[in-house]
Amino acid sequence: MASKRQLKHDIEIIGSEIFADAYELRTLVSDEQLKDLDELLNRILQWMDETILHVGHPDGKDNPKLVKAYYRNLRNKMGEEISSMYDDLKKIAEKIEKK
Repeated sequence: MASKRQLKHDIEIIGSEIFADAYELRTLVSDEQLKDLDELLNRILQWMDETILHVGHPDGKDNPKLVKAYYRNLRNKMGEEISSMYDDLKKIAEKIEKK
């Protein structure tokens, strides 16, 4: 397993990339889409904060198997949430292209 520090760094990099992509779209969206985009931006920031908090507080610190399972589960959840955020960003971008 990578270190907690590296995992936190990875979360910040990925979150920042998604945030930057979403923020770029702010100049292109209409007022009604701006609300959806702002919700996504808030969701990205909340995800980053919550995930970084979870990295530092694993379940069962004394049992290596539980810790390993905890971080495996955390990485799986991260992948799912990242995919979900990019899917939402893609939907907003597709609405822009249709106009």
